[in-house]
Amino acid sequence: MINETTAARLKDLKSASAAFVRDRQHSAEDIHRLRTAAREILSLLSAGQQTAPELKKLIKVSNSIRDIDVLNSDYLPHLPEAVQKKIRASLLRETLQRRRKKELKKLTAYLQPFSVSDIRLTKSKKQAPAAAPAVPDFKMKRLHQYRIYIKQQLYIARNTEPDNQQKIRRLSRIKDLLGDIHDNHNALKMIRRLLPGRKYFTLLQAYNRKENKKKYHKAGILIAQLANH
Repeated sequence: MINETTAARLKDLKSASAAFVRDRQHSAEDIHRLRTAAREILSLLSAGQQTAPELKKLIKVSNSIRDIDVLNSDYLPHLPEAVQKKIRASLLRETLQRRRKKELKKLTAYLQPFSVSDIRLTKSKKQAPAAAPAVPDFKMKRLHQYRIYIKQQLYIARNTEPDNQQKIRRLSRIKDLLGDIHDNHNALKMIRRLLPGRKYFTLLQAYNRKENKKKYHKAGILIAQLANH
């Protein structure tokens, strides 16, 4: 059974998918909008121990595009200029754009026959946690799992506690900080595949470690504040 809030998010998803296919709106923001709508619906469904395989597939098919967009628009431009020159960032961007076009074709092929009315609700195999998971240590897998939990709590809060703006802001900021750490990790893996050579990997690994520790520290402060309110 879909409640009114979930139905509204399904309407957002229908609009975003139609814009992608019909109007060829393929920018990084368009992809982000599509994925966020799908994730919000999945988060709302999870509260009732339900899920939707079609939405999980949509997210999976668009993962590569999102990773390319983050690397191209967020990660590379923020590297020190000297590092950008050493890894020949401009040439790397050209390679990424070619890959993005290929991945867009895959997503388009999935979305063309896609219809919100075809979404099937199934029983979720995952059990909702009885309490918030412990704040993870600085391990990527644990950080990623905790980030998923934070995103679910944020999407639920946005749709069920819209007046609790302080909570929503904190959850959103924690999500962004942990998301940056995750994106940095994925960007490094992608660059390593595209630019073979230990010297590049070592250089970027040192940059990532420094940036990620700062973000982890900031996220920890916000998580503690969230737990005390």
